[in-house]
Amino acid sequence: MIIAISGTPGCGKTSVAKVLRKQKYSVIDLKKFAIENGCVSGVDKKRDTREIDVPKLNRKLEPAVSEMAKDDHIFIEGHLSHLLDFVDAVAILRCAPSALAARLKNKRWRKAKVVENLQAEALGIITFEALRLRKCKGDKIFEIDVTDSSPEETASKILRIISSRPPKSGARISWSKDIMENAEILYD
Repeated sequence: MIIAISGTPGCGKTSVAKVLRKQKYSVIDLKKFAIENGCVSGVDKKRDTREIDVPKLNRKLEPAVSEMAKDDHIFIEGHLSHLLDFVDAVAILRCAPSALAARLKNKRWRKAKVVENLQAEALGIITFEALRLRKCKGDKIFEIDVTDSSPEETASKILRIISSRPPKSGARISWSKDIMENAEILYD
């Protein structure tokens, strides 16, 4: 089974990936793969990010991963992994915007980049994209609230979800209460 681990930057994807690697699972760092395999199409200077050619990434990554996944679970970690055509399931890590704000500020990100990512998380953009691109096969898309979870707890949740037959999708996460109580973080 091929599982994408996606979510807004700062939600803990890389930390969860480290835990899964320690548990001897195969984990592909999507950003690293894209860079090493010529899937970067440019740089968005305004956002200070690399632009990834997702169709090219799909073409290059699928053959290698599909062969590996015949015998085991393969995890693909990255905030664009939900856009891959060939994954069997998508685990979307979600973090309350108030907690995410602190995480991103600790990374010393520019204010505009912090606000953009907080708004994306508040609106559930990753989940929306995953549902839209997967033609609403919501039973293969799992949101996991990581606000108060350690990377180890989150990795365990992912493994429990994908090992259930059929995997059980939970309710969609809403940050309405967090946003109402902390609205200033989206505009600060």
